Amino acid sequence: MTMRVLFWSPSFWPRIGGAEVLAARLLPALRDRGHEFVVVADERPDSAPDHAEYAGIPIFRAPFLGVLAERNVDHLMRLQRMLGALKRDFQPDLVHNYFLGPSALFLQTTAKVHPAPCLVTLHLDLGASGHHLPVGPETLGRSTLLGADWVVACSAAVLGEARRLLPEIVPFSSAIPNALDCPALAPEPLPFDPPRLLCLGRLARQKGFDLAVQVLPELLSRFPSVRLIVAGDGDERAALQAQAATLGVVDAVDFLGWVPPDDVPTLINTCTVLL
Repeated sequence: MTMRVLFWSPSFWPRIGGAEVLAARLLPALRDRGHEFVVVADERPDSAPDHAEYAGIPIFRAPFLGVLAERNVDHLMRLQRMLGALKRDFQPDLVHNYFLGPSALFLQTTAKVHPAPCLVTLHLDLGASGHHLPVGPETLGRSTLLGADWVVACSAAVLGEARRLLPEIVPFSSAIPNALDCPALAPEPLPFDPPRLLCLGRLARQKGFDLAVQVLPELLSRFPSVRLIVAGDGDERAALQAQAATLGVVDAVDFLGWVPPDDVPTLINTCTVLL
């Protein structure tokens, strides 16, 4: 049975991050199995158009966060009508809410336009403050999860925490661990001259890159040639660079920016430890 899936995500290609990389591989793989997708994303990368395609899959980008922050009723209603028209035209068999974010409000307000089962994916621990919508009483996060037809967590730990906070989801939740294909590139011998410590991922506060920078002075006192490689970009980049400057370790840190996913195995091969 093939399905028409409305894939609702706060961030999507060409942005790079764990969830984005997984989505960019998942959708074409399912499309090749006969399923049809439309992506709705609420982040607009620099100069990206409102409408685009990825691997032949249509992408509709909407300024959810900006409209919600404005608190302008006319703008809210205009966006709601646009999304309702999109759902009416596409007529999805399934809505996949890929990340529990504020844009879920518009899924609720357009639910009656074309009713369809809703799948919610949890990529992060619900108990970690600031990483997801709150799920306390009378919150958008709680109503989104309780209104889902199924909830999928990326790990047993994330599922367990979600069930602890919302035991009502136990009958309609499960875990499907994230996975990527193993690279064909063979591992190289570990380099120690100099030792290279790699931090890889989106530069966000919850990732803990600041901890690696914080301990670098102590590591340099014991291993003067050690280098910290930070591969990725995000909101915390400027703060991490300022932290390195304050600690006097700027010359020992390389901020590479985004690294294309296909180049990551080669980068790992040049490093001693992946933190």
